[in-house]
Amino acid sequence: MSGKRRLLTLKEKIDIVETYNREKLSVRDLSKRFNIGKTQAAGIVKSRSELLSKWQSNVNTGQV
Repeated sequence: MSGKRRLLTLKEKIDIVETYNREKLSVRDLSKRFNIGKTQAAGIVKSRSELLSKWQSNVNTGQV
């Protein structure tokens, strides 16, 4: 495992949420596929409705 935490943009988080919804992957599988930690993947899955509403309201996609 790398020692650095990967900072994701809103677009990358939306990609993770869409993959989770489409393929029903586990948090562990998501973390492997997107090269992020399990805790970070779990947080994204947990807050997916908030992330989707930010995305739909055109929040700046370069922000975290």
